[in-house]
Amino acid sequence: MKINIETWKKPYMVSLPISWGDLDANGHVNSLKYLFYMEEARVRTLSFYGIDLAKMRSHKIGPVISRIEIDYIKELNHPDDVEVESHIEVESKLRLIFIQNIYRRSDNIKVAQASVFWFFMDLIKKRPISWENCISIMEK
Repeated sequence: MKINIETWKKPYMVSLPISWGDLDANGHVNSLKYLFYMEEARVRTLSFYGIDLAKMRSHKIGPVISRIEIDYIKELNHPDDVEVESHIEVESKLRLIFIQNIYRRSDNIKVAQASVFWFFMDLIKKRPISWENCISIMEK
């Protein structure tokens, strides 16, 4: 399968439910759950962009997060759903950035935004590999 990095600029939306168990003692969604919503959206977005995580694992390659910058803007409550918008920006030959926004579905208000810095790693050598190299392996 041919992977077109131009599609990485196109935001992909993932809808996820807010579970009652996501709430903290204050009755709103625990801040850690925002990170879980974004993680699930990243996995689905990679698949949408043609990056097969199972195939990567078979080649001993994996995505590794090096840093997350998140801004919490508004609270989330139950019951509701979230829409997580994600796209990838290329920072260098090694480093990529997921740009992610979470919206509350009930009123379409942005509740959080994040930049997730990451790279592909050779899991045997424990060394980063270029995203171009990873894509060429995935396209075989």
